[in-house]
Amino acid sequence: MNVVHVERSNRLLLATLNRPQQLNAFNGELFDALLAHARAKAELLAALPPASLAATKRLMLAPLREQLLKSIDAENAALARLVGGPANREALRAFAEKRPADFSAL
Repeated sequence: MNVVHVERSNRLLLATLNRPQQLNAFNGELFDALLAHARAKAELLAALPPASLAATKRLMLAPLREQLLKSIDAENAALARLVGGPANREALRAFAEKRPADFSAL
């Protein structure tokens, strides 16, 4: 009996672990089984035309691109607000002095 059962569910591949006696604990055997399956899928993809793969990747990521850009902008804004603050000054001071930062007083 295979320790990993893989089936297609809509557009996803669903991997189910089949090791109830070990409570599906992750070990070398399970790692090897997952790696073998991943390699087999990678070999199938590697045999496809690169331009087709690139186009498919662009199409799959397009809906996420705008949200990702918004998240990056929000992250940059949040970090910009922290520049010059007490934690930032301590981190820079500790780095310059080659010591661990101490944020306990903040």
